[in-house]
Amino acid sequence: MTRRALSLIVLALVAVAVVGAGSGAAKPATPSWLPAPARTLAALDCRCPPSAARIARYQRVLDTLASRCVESRGRLAYISKTATEILRQSGHRRTNLWLLSEVSQAISTDPRRKQPCRFVFALVVESIL
Repeated sequence: MTRRALSLIVLALVAVAVVGAGSGAAKPATPSWLPAPARTLAALDCRCPPSAARIARYQRVLDTLASRCVESRGRLAYISKTATEILRQSGHRRTNLWLLSEVSQAISTDPRRKQPCRFVFALVVESIL
């Protein structure tokens, strides 16, 4: 199997897991690692206790995405964390802030039309792999 085919299979499995988790009648509880999504993502990216200014950058992009996406801030953070882990396992160094910003730029700005952003995350990751 080629590396590209393996990457596609992994991405498909993650997408199915994310879609399946969000489509059931009862939504799963927010993962316990998400007491504050912006703070958690900032800490994961810098591997340090993040400053208030760093957390604010993550909070701004999460707020923007939450206003455009059907997913909650916690779900968006979880998808971003999972996607950046997949990229790192494939040898691509990207931060959660970078990924969130890319998704934010790729989605509609129409506030009347929220969309499922998990698919946009999958497309951004696929474009890198």
